[in-house]
Amino acid sequence: MEAQFRDMRRLTTDDIAKAASLSGAGLTQQQIADYFEMSLATLKTKMKANPDLKCAMRKGKSIRIAHVSGKLMQLIDNGNITAIIFYLKTQGRWKEAQENTLDPDDDETMAEKLSIETCDPIEASKIYQQLMSRE
Repeated sequence: MEAQFRDMRRLTTDDIAKAASLSGAGLTQQQIADYFEMSLATLKTKMKANPDLKCAMRKGKSIRIAHVSGKLMQLIDNGNITAIIFYLKTQGRWKEAQENTLDPDDDETMAEKLSIETCDPIEASKIYQQLMSRE
């Protein structure tokens, strides 16, 4: 009976702020509904009935994504090759070559051939693109 009461209660301004915070922390709608002790269907109904709730949850998530992407851009600007590769794969739609064309019997190791020896992120991304486009 308690859960039904909570499902029927009106969300306060503090509840909406908390939902935004939880969304920004990466919780799913189901997890947010669980936090408020209501069903997912009830949360969705409340989101439809209260545009401020839906907007707050979307804004909370957007703020966190902006924060995290800012950190990623700092890493990229500092020449972090892993961050550069991650960004190019997720945002630039780059992908790994499917087959290995390096001769394993060659004197140089594969790691030596694939190493990127620059701290310049733009140069590193060009080298990475050349490596990935080899057939």
